[in-house]
Amino acid sequence: MQLLPTGMLVNFLATLALLLLVFFWIGAYRLARGGNAISGVLVAAGSLGFFGVALVPAAGPWLQHIELPAIFWVTSISGPANKTFTTTAPLARIQRYGADGRFECGWFANTGGGVFAIGLTQDGQIAVASLRTKQVEFFNPDGSQASAPRPYTGTDAATGGVLRPSDIRVEGVSFVETSPGAHPSPRWTTLAMVPFLDPFIAWLLMALGGFWAYRKRRLSRQDAPSPRP
Repeated sequence: MQLLPTGMLVNFLATLALLLLVFFWIGAYRLARGGNAISGVLVAAGSLGFFGVALVPAAGPWLQHIELPAIFWVTSISGPANKTFTTTAPLARIQRYGADGRFECGWFANTGGGVFAIGLTQDGQIAVASLRTKQVEFFNPDGSQASAPRPYTGTDAATGGVLRPSDIRVEGVSFVETSPGAHPSPRWTTLAMVPFLDPFIAWLLMALGGFWAYRKRRLSRQDAPSPRP
């Protein structure tokens, strides 16, 4: 059951992520000002990467023609007009590529932060089934919404990877068998974004920042002169 409309939920998560990001940046600033510049940079970059996952979808159409990293947790399918549609789970992002492998456009699905599957309907729509929301979203190949989200019935195991016709059922909708597509080749522009959009790398950066600050503090205590008796 969806408690909030999609737009309100996205805005709420983005606001919460922004507040937490500011909190971590204040901590990073204090680390840097206290002589731990490397720790401050690592914590600031890591927090941006972790909370950026919630902030980026709020940008919505502004990122339609900007390719985001599609490197981890990627599913690709062949779609209408010889296009390839690629999803990446951390961002709930769908990106369209032409026959030559070039990025064309991208948009976000409302997956509630959970896993999801992508497939095709008989009339050529892109279907995204979310495990957490228990709904299927329908998009036109250009990323515009084809119809309102609809609930599905079926096994939870279906919502991950490629959506098969036998996985779920939606009244009045016919799904078709979907062929896997080629994953997009990594580009330097998208590789540079990975540390800021992948939660696992973000946690690693923040952990390294905390470890560096702890190590420097411990060394400074060891180097401090012992008090005279």
